[in-house]
Amino acid sequence: MQYIFFLQNISILVVLLYSWRVGVNVNKFSELQDVYYGVQIAYVAIIVTQLFMIVLSALLLYAIIKEKCSLLVPWIIGFIAFMALEAVAMVYSNVLRDHVNKVS
Repeated sequence: MQYIFFLQNISILVVLLYSWRVGVNVNKFSELQDVYYGVQIAYVAIIVTQLFMIVLSALLLYAIIKEKCSLLVPWIIGFIAFMALEAVAMVYSNVLRDHVNKVS
């Protein structure tokens, strides 16, 4: 049970941090040049994946409380899929930001 609350708190923290980064990047449109939209889309993808992780954590909590093992399969599949999507989006945003730093 503690794992679920830890997962939700970390997801909320990640959503808040990346929302802050999206807000900061709005002011850096000229600095990020042509990769601005790519970075913003990658950050929004990370935010969306974390929001889905919060929903999946609630599903896991419900499955544990109601003792429904059949709900664990969507949690496992969704968790693996969204972790992979988050990793791809994070690497993509880092590659784009490194490109801007090398060009400048």
